[in-house]
Amino acid sequence: MTALPQQKVELPKAAKPPMQLLAYAGEASSFYVLYLKILFLSILTLGFYRFWGKTNLRQYEWSNVKIFREPFLYLGTGMELFKSFVRFVLFVILPLAALSAAIKFLARDNEFVLFGASASAAIFFFAVVHAAKFMGLRYRIGRTSWRGIRFELRGSAKTYMKLKIKYAILNLLTLGLYKPFSDVAILKFGIEKTRFGTQPFRYAGTVRDLQKAYYMAWLLLLPTLGFSIFWYKAKYMRQIAARTTLGTLHFRFSMGGGEYLRFVVGNVLMILFSLGLAYPYIVHRRMIFYTTRLTIHGAINEDSIAQAGDMQGSEGAELSLGIDDFGF
Repeated sequence: MTALPQQKVELPKAAKPPMQLLAYAGEASSFYVLYLKILFLSILTLGFYRFWGKTNLRQYEWSNVKIFREPFLYLGTGMELFKSFVRFVLFVILPLAALSAAIKFLARDNEFVLFGASASAAIFFFAVVHAAKFMGLRYRIGRTSWRGIRFELRGSAKTYMKLKIKYAILNLLTLGLYKPFSDVAILKFGIEKTRFGTQPFRYAGTVRDLQKAYYMAWLLLLPTLGFSIFWYKAKYMRQIAARTTLGTLHFRFSMGGGEYLRFVVGNVLMILFSLGLAYPYIVHRRMIFYTTRLTIHGAINEDSIAQAGDMQGSEGAELSLGIDDFGF
């Protein structure tokens, strides 16, 4: 009996999850006009309009960033920023200034006491700055929504502040060699306390992901006049994206150290040679730089995501002290 020729069976290939690029639709000219308008009104009102101006800038930036063709929305208000700033001045800045003046007056003839008081004040300032950064980020995340669902950052500024003090001491004692461990711990704390509605972000990063890049940058720090740190920062950001998930969504960020160095140096030179007038263009350039390098893989199952609880309060709304890049 003649054997029948065997037919090759083509098995269907598994469908790849869709890939989405973040899209930034803002225009440099319109952003510049908005910035100049806010600058003029801030000068006219002796700085009071800056809180509403900052809100307008964030609303413009947020609404021009789109994923799956849907824009983000910024829900914060200028009044929230203003009230938070007033609380910060009344309950932090003024008491700290009064305490500092009292210590200097009472310990003016005792250098040892003055040194101890100054060191304590420096530690307190360090703690306040990092607590402020966390509270500022928590406010901005909590005032961000997409498709009607808000984001949320849980956790306390006090816990974050303690972590930063602990790891600052360990990095100081190890001449910076502990930094990969502290970076991963801080990232895990921040990312896993962030939610999109009821869906939490997950972070699976390990120290091993960063060790090689960091220790190489550390060894080359002096020979490269510090520029080697840009290669570590690029690896750091790639690792954040690669190890972070939101349900079935996962992320990729493509950026090399040299590319990041050119980007930062370019921004610094534009600020210097324009005497600060290029700032709006730099913000626009930054938005394009990051959104074109981040890709999102997978799909969002909105049926499994519900709105989170009530919107978080405005505490910390204006406590970022002008520092918007949290970086954990």
